Amino acid sequence: MKSILSAFFLCLILNSITAQTWTQKSDIPSGGSRTRLSATAFSINDTASFMIGGLKKSGTTWVAYDDFWKYNASSDTWIQKGNFPGGKKYGNISFVIDSIAYVGLGSNQLGVPNQEFWAYNIHTDAWTQIADFPGNGRVYSSAMTIGSKGYVGSGVEFVAGNPVYLDDFWEYNPILNTWSQKVDYPEVRGGTVAFGIGNKGYMGYGQSPGIFNHDLHEYDPLLNTWILKSGFPTTSIAFGSAVVHQGKAYILGGEYLDLIYTNKVWEYDVDNNTWQQKTSFPGTPRRNAIAFVQNNSIYYGTGQTGASEEDCEDDLWEFSNITSIRDGLINSQSISIYPNPASSIVNIKLERKHAFLNIQLVDLLGQIVLENIYSDQQHISFDINQIQKGSYFISITTEEGKTTQKLVKN
Repeated sequence: MKSILSAFFLCLILNSITAQTWTQKSDIPSGGSRTRLSATAFSINDTASFMIGGLKKSGTTWVAYDDFWKYNASSDTWIQKGNFPGGKKYGNISFVIDSIAYVGLGSNQLGVPNQEFWAYNIHTDAWTQIADFPGNGRVYSSAMTIGSKGYVGSGVEFVAGNPVYLDDFWEYNPILNTWSQKVDYPEVRGGTVAFGIGNKGYMGYGQSPGIFNHDLHEYDPLLNTWILKSGFPTTSIAFGSAVVHQGKAYILGGEYLDLIYTNKVWEYDVDNNTWQQKTSFPGTPRRNAIAFVQNNSIYYGTGQTGASEEDCEDDLWEFSNITSIRDGLINSQSISIYPNPASSIVNIKLERKHAFLNIQLVDLLGQIVLENIYSDQQHISFDINQIQKGSYFISITTEEGKTTQKLVKN
């Protein structure tokens, strides 16, 4: 009982400080017949949001969808549009450039992938087929927008029923209607997350043969290079969902062990290369869900919640008031770090207990060399025995914000 009450009060503390709110919204119409996983969703100008396709298993039968829906956040209503012209698919991906959505790849219910891509014009409510994707057909790939270009990479191709994980990476030019291959992603994998912020793209996590991954890479389209960034503080995931909201990325849900799912939500600050945990999703943990942004809120729903593709959802939830009330820098004078320089143990003392406390030790190249997460702590003894002598930065993140100070190991 004590541990349950502690967890309960921890949630109360986090919610009272951040004011983040999850609210269940209208299910996808037609009830259970619309439960699904591996649909694709996108928003155009953060004011109109859409969902296409997906998959569900019913007994021994696989059922893929080609339905196309528009969600209106103001009225909390779903409006069915004409069916997707690319046919019944699951594992489609999408990206948006200048109010045009581009949707493609995926597989039909028989497991046959395709390379088609289609463009949707919200102003004319019409679809136009564009140049086929030149790589192999696949499912569980990722897409993102950087500036005026779309990017597609990774994924899983099935050869004689066996999964083959991919690492190729492609750029789409909507003016020329052409695809060009770029430098491969650093590793083969499927079920990654991807997003673009500013003039860079980010892709990572996902599953490679027998492994759930814990890394995030930044893509620079000018240099055509990938750089390793800071990954999740606590876990590896695959088949999670990613959106960009107010200049930050949010990763929701996913699978971290075989058929074991998470309901955690993480915010990634690109400028500072740091993560902050947000209020967890209150619904059933899941993978292969949809996520989109509309009217200053994140929406998250559908997906697989059980061991079988029969165990799917048709729900939708709104995540609002996302930015913490006290987001920003912590006053460094409220934290004592001693001794500094230090040889073995660094003491970190805060002026009060914090519900969430993430401590990272970062080298001068920006790589995390040590990391721990605590709850309900005020005084931490941080062991640095195993790291090499030199200069580092110690980054301390709480539910109120973060601070970074220099630390010397002697």
